[in-house]
Amino acid sequence: KAISKAFQYLRSGVAKAPQNTEGRSLFAQFLFASGNTDLAMSVLENGVPYAVNDPKYLRDYVSVLLNPTFQRDQDVIQLANDFLPKTNSDEVKRLLALAAAKAHQYRGNYDAAETFLSQFNLLQDIEGILLSSQISWDRGQKAAAIARLESAIGKFGNDEPFFAYLTRYHRELGNLGEARRYAIRRNADKPLSIEPRIDLLFIFKLSGQDERAKAEANSILRQFKSDEQALGKLAIYCTDAGDVELARRIYEQA
Repeated sequence: KAISKAFQYLRSGVAKAPQNTEGRSLFAQFLFASGNTDLAMSVLENGVPYAVNDPKYLRDYVSVLLNPTFQRDQDVIQLANDFLPKTNSDEVKRLLALAAAKAHQYRGNYDAAETFLSQFNLLQDIEGILLSSQISWDRGQKAAAIARLESAIGKFGNDEPFFAYLTRYHRELGNLGEARRYAIRRNADKPLSIEPRIDLLFIFKLSGQDERAKAEANSILRQFKSDEQALGKLAIYCTDAGDVELARRIYEQA
């Protein structure tokens, strides 16, 4: 009954005030949570004409479109093309240009992605630099991708995203010493986050340092024993690394 009342209340609110993007977003979230994906998407789409200067609504909508579940990259590109000439909001311009660049990158349209990044001055912030680096990596320009990240370190007051990418790049190239160095720096920046610890665990495993990997796993389990989300990420590592023993221990601890 409570769920039914909430549904009726939210639907009525959207019908009476279709321009109320906050209420519309809440209704869509409710529908997604209840599994009514098609209607949720329709509710969001119908609110787009009211959101030309509403960064919060458009950010939520774009995040849904770019979700791998939906893969509606072309819709993101079309939205950006439609709204960028109309909006008066610099924040909307930035988020739509970045979203369009990501959508083009997903589709392998690297030149178009880089055009958005440069045209809207997105190479001066963290997300734009990360995407530019990923584009270079996807093109096979490995050294350029790494150099772009290294040159950005120390410029934004938050180097953790750069360390994360550099750890992954060096790990994929087999440069495990460099990967470990950046994973340690990432862990120093985010000591309460599990992701840098998993990076280190992966590197120890790949380099055959089984005892260090075991010690790191024990430390992670102690630190994050009550954090279900963190343990879920550790379980994903177990699947990727084929670590059956650690997976068993996570299951027993959960």
